[in-house]
Amino acid sequence: MDRITIISGEKHSGKTTKLLEIITELKSKNKTCAGIVAIGILKNNNRYSFNIQDITTQENMPLMSVDENPKLKKIGRFYINPLGFQFGEQVLKKAINSNPDYIIIDEIGSLELSEDGWFHILKNILKTEQKIIFTVRNKLINQLIKKFNISEYKLIKV
Repeated sequence: MDRITIISGEKHSGKTTKLLEIITELKSKNKTCAGIVAIGILKNNNRYSFNIQDITTQENMPLMSVDENPKLKKIGRFYINPLGFQFGEQVLKKAINSNPDYIIIDEIGSLELSEDGWFHILKNILKTEQKIIFTVRNKLINQLIKKFNISEYKLIKV
């Protein structure tokens, strides 16, 4: 696998599912993986919320929800839990320091394009020697590649 692998697809296309399959495959080959996955939670067949999960410990933290909260930042129809982003950033910092074979980020998107979300930690991760796998929506691939100056990568479309 190339140093940087990007899993892309549309909303609800199975990016996280594909990522989890790759993580399982890598672990079966005794490769270490650290980082975060965003686990979607459905309610009445609609995406209700996301939890951020530490790949290493399986610990979860609420990341965003459709539950209205005017005190929280809103992106799309979701209200962002700042503690979820703090948790994710701590997990990613721990991943850098633990020197795994792969650092995983699910997902990179419009927040990072506006230099929010995982922007700063992703910049640090890209400076490491570890292999990196992240998910992104199709419409944002070119903008993210340009923003983070990524020249060589493997693209997996789902």
